[in-house]
Amino acid sequence: RIHAAGDEWSRAQAEYHEAIALARESGQLTDLAMLLAGLAALEARQGRERECREHAAAARLAAAPGMHDVWALAALGTLELGLGNAPGRITRKACAR
Repeated sequence: RIHAAGDEWSRAQAEYHEAIALARESGQLTDLAMLLAGLAALEARQGRERECREHAAAARLAAAPGMHDVWALAALGTLELGLGNAPGRITRKACAR
């Protein structure tokens, strides 16, 4: 998260992918959901729409609804804003695409 919040996006992306693989391998579904949502948030800031939507959807499916679900929706909201959609147009329906 530290690298994603700063300007080290390439490093953050690599770290997210490594951590996601470890979470999958070890069966840590809560961590997996959190990491996928974090990667989706990074991709939203990068304008990588397809990847952001895929990872946000995967985060929402990885474990029972909870905080990771909120994080995934926040990533999709960031993506919608980056795509030029006004805040009034951001709904769960728009985020679910």
